[in-house]
Amino acid sequence: MSIKKQPRNSNLPADVTSFVGRTDEMRRIRSVLSHARLLSLTGAGGVGKTRLARAVGADMHRAFRDGVWLIDLTTVPDGGFAEQAIRDAAPGPRNAASVEEQLADRESLLVLDNLDYVGADIGQRIADILAHCPDIRILTTTRSALGISGEYVLQVRPFAVAGNNNKGDSKSSDAVTLFRHRAQAVTGLGPVDWNDSELLELCSRLEGLPLAIELAALRTRSMSIREIIDGLKDRFRLLKGGPRDLPRRHRSLTALLQWSWDQCNLGEQRLWAYFSVFAGSATLDAIIDICGSTTATAHPAELVESLVQRSILVCEYDEGVSRFRMLDSMREFGLLMLSGEDRNPNSWQTNRVRSRHMEYYLGYAADAEKIWFGPNQRKSSTGVGKEIANIRVAFEHALDDSRTCGLAASVVADLWFYWIGCGHLHEGKIWAERAWTRVNERGVQSEARTLWTLGWILLITGEVDRAEWCLRTCLASAGRENDSRSAAFATALLGAVHGFRGDAVAALASYQSAVDDARSRGDQMATAIFLYQQAEIYCVFGYFDQAEESCNQCAEICLNSGDRWCLAYMMWVRSLIHFMKGETESSGTLADEALSIMATVEDHLGVTLVGELLAWIATADGEFPKAAALLAATGAYWGTAGSPLMGFDRLHRHRETSMSRLTRELSNADVARATAEGLRAGVEGIPGLARPSHDELNTPSTLARNEQTHPSQSDVHDAYPGLAGLTNRERQIAGLIAQGMTNKQIASSLIISRRTVDTHVAHILAKCGAQRRSEIASLITSESVAR
Repeated sequence: MSIKKQPRNSNLPADVTSFVGRTDEMRRIRSVLSHARLLSLTGAGGVGKTRLARAVGADMHRAFRDGVWLIDLTTVPDGGFAEQAIRDAAPGPRNAASVEEQLADRESLLVLDNLDYVGADIGQRIADILAHCPDIRILTTTRSALGISGEYVLQVRPFAVAGNNNKGDSKSSDAVTLFRHRAQAVTGLGPVDWNDSELLELCSRLEGLPLAIELAALRTRSMSIREIIDGLKDRFRLLKGGPRDLPRRHRSLTALLQWSWDQCNLGEQRLWAYFSVFAGSATLDAIIDICGSTTATAHPAELVESLVQRSILVCEYDEGVSRFRMLDSMREFGLLMLSGEDRNPNSWQTNRVRSRHMEYYLGYAADAEKIWFGPNQRKSSTGVGKEIANIRVAFEHALDDSRTCGLAASVVADLWFYWIGCGHLHEGKIWAERAWTRVNERGVQSEARTLWTLGWILLITGEVDRAEWCLRTCLASAGRENDSRSAAFATALLGAVHGFRGDAVAALASYQSAVDDARSRGDQMATAIFLYQQAEIYCVFGYFDQAEESCNQCAEICLNSGDRWCLAYMMWVRSLIHFMKGETESSGTLADEALSIMATVEDHLGVTLVGELLAWIATADGEFPKAAALLAATGAYWGTAGSPLMGFDRLHRHRETSMSRLTRELSNADVARATAEGLRAGVEGIPGLARPSHDELNTPSTLARNEQTHPSQSDVHDAYPGLAGLTNRERQIAGLIAQGMTNKQIASSLIISRRTVDTHVAHILAKCGAQRRSEIASLITSESVAR
């Protein structure tokens, strides 16, 4: 038996040979050190900086004539002893006058581990070494960058739990591999057949933090994976007992975090504790607003920067905005510090910070609702999506107190567009039911609008009887509160209830009453919503002319307001009208356009409704595999929503007809293949499954009829390069808008329908970020001048 010896030109310990993962980071470090002389590995405690640095050193020892040398500064009491520690470990004559002279003619890599222990003094010593020793390169591990000239910084992050293929495969997950490796080492067992999903869940709960994973692996000596997961409810009690040869701070998660806490000044400690009430990530504005009056010792922005430097906070960039987050272990430790020595989670200090957090995020939700209808829809919905974790925390805090549970009910109503317009029906239903139950239990006055929000969700999920109860209760409550807007929404949605039950007269009467009320109050959003829903009722009962008129009125409001969400639903209704009239080509064109908008505003319900209609069109046109794939994708959504097509029988029969024909036209194998494709695609893949239909407006005959009197498509494209995002037809219509033509004149001139022109104009405005036709004309004029 032979034992592999460490190379003579290295003092690295043998344990680096057990290094797991990090191949990408190692490759990047080698690349940086090929041209840089100083690289600092930063990151949170326990993230594996030391092990990574040592593994890189072992891997690179042959690249340096005089080897790789590890200088562990853990036991150095302060910066004044740092030079001696380097001299003791580094190559060269020990009797040299200085460390610079000792290393002057050496070609080595120095691995300076745990610089946090020696403070800021070490930075100048490293700068001196680099200045006087041209063939020395230095790799450091530290919480905070040194901040000296020529320093490269690489932040070491926890393992990605999902694996290298991002598909939740435990075999490709470095986090799971590390856990298996350490568990087998401490138990003395061979490979254990643990449940893959439980391993991934455990490593995810540990956030891929190597130290936490290794400490959890110790528990496999007496606990199952599920028991370890359950034990993480008290992770600081569970994650301890590390090897005795490790530094004390690495023997338990508590010790590690306590050491990090002790390195922070008072202001940093306060911000760490206050940030623990956040969930997920937060913007700098939110941190300043919530924590600004409580950190006193320095401006919150400066303290945020300090905690980022100390690797307590992680800074990420999202569409040009900085967002800050904290590992759960650090957040939970901060919450313990916030709750005080008695560890009381309801201490006055904790409640004060939670209340400020609640006020900020409930206000954020209310502001987002105010800008939803109009040109800022995407900003509103994506903003709420990024902040929803914090809004959830604010909702829970409000719900827990009888003095604020009415606010919890209000935020449910504020977020109606997020539940319904962005496809989060299940969560919206849970929030609404919990809020309504709590306010009733405590006898708290709440707003009626929470009930129409819940009623609308229940309609979509096919629970018509419960929806009716909510809406009638809302109507009565709105009358007592003199809330005419909630009364109008309840009336309109009761119209949908009548429609679902086949009573067209009652349905249309309810909608007309709601439309009239909304118009009298100047409520553009409510009017547009009620109009497209009224148009849908007209359509499914065969009143096509009336449905078209309602669509026209809705489109006018949407165009004037810059709204896209209602516009897309209106276009879906128009497509449905054409389909029910047997005009599948024009129906497909409208459906494709509606789908592009629905996908842009990320409305899962809307995408599914349009995808459903495109499946019916594909069936009618003989495109059976496409139809089968689309129906599988939409069926997956309906399965989670609760009821196909909201339980609307007059729509559901088209789905049944389409599926019946597919079973006759396709073999079982073809159906299985198409179904598998649709299930793989899901809701997000519906636009990809729906191959764009042929555009009747761009046929050669149509263009030929107009080429003598209007600029050609290529001419428009060349003249207005700023409008390159438009389709050829949209560019042509933009040119006619610039000439001062109305939609009616454009329709007459191009020999197309007024409705088609309306749709194209809406697309042009949206794509150019404009709200008025005059802006399009100005844009074209400015582009022409620029050329």
